[in-house]
Amino acid sequence: MNTLRALPILWLFALIVAACSPNQQALNTSASVSQPLAYMADERGADDGFIAPEEAEAAPQPSDSNQSFGQRVILKNASLTLTVETPATRINDIAAMAEAMGGWVVSSNSYTATNSNGEETTSGTIVVRVPAERLDEALAQIKTDALKVDNESITGDDVTQDYVDLSSRLDNLQSTEQQLRTIMDTARKVEDVLAVQRELTTIRGEIEVIQGRLNYFDEAAAFSSISVTVRPQAPGPVAAQTIGWNPGTTAENALGALVSVLQSLLDAAITIAIVGVPLALLVGLPLWLVWRSRRRIMQPAQN
Repeated sequence: MNTLRALPILWLFALIVAACSPNQQALNTSASVSQPLAYMADERGADDGFIAPEEAEAAPQPSDSNQSFGQRVILKNASLTLTVETPATRINDIAAMAEAMGGWVVSSNSYTATNSNGEETTSGTIVVRVPAERLDEALAQIKTDALKVDNESITGDDVTQDYVDLSSRLDNLQSTEQQLRTIMDTARKVEDVLAVQRELTTIRGEIEVIQGRLNYFDEAAAFSSISVTVRPQAPGPVAAQTIGWNPGTTAENALGALVSVLQSLLDAAITIAIVGVPLALLVGLPLWLVWRSRRRIMQPAQN
């Protein structure tokens, strides 16, 4: 009798191993586990309080992925770099277009810089999502009135196989979860209930992770991402202006030159007065004293 009471726990771990195995093998294992569950219930009878799960009679059978999933899952994205007259206005137009198509703005960024002519210009980047079936229409509208399309890139990522594999794993885990819940409802011992509850928590966590990944694929396939960089046109060279003869301008330039010369002469005079005079005294005074002394010595000799 103790052996029979331990059988649900043994089959519980068999279910967990089946859920964690590769997709096709897990499905086969899950299908094969259901029959022993029903047999175990018949063998034990109602005296032990175990009721066979109805799902064991209709356990899911593995099916061909190509038959159960015929539509391909492709993630399409686009990237554009445009030269436009007014980048700030174009960013607002792209945001309004995405919302009108039923999409939304993922991110938007603009910045100001100074070009070679000293003028402030605005550039920016915007990322939007639009319905995948309207991707070409959206690209055509974005390129309308652009001065130049500097770069255009459209990429597609086929994730059909990943989607099918995740869907199969999800079905298998959900089936295992249902069987574990049935076992927990019919269990009588506290330790059995706690063991099943722990395994249910693990299975439920895996289900949520896979479901989140599938939801991402669904949204990414339904709405394409478009990244657009807009920048202003580069400024052209400034043409040299030819000006005719103007006497007033010539006289003004000459007067300015005269003032500059006078200022230079005055600066030189001030420099000489402040620097040259002290230097002359320091050098010239000793020389003059030596010359005068020698002159006095030479005069008596001549007499």
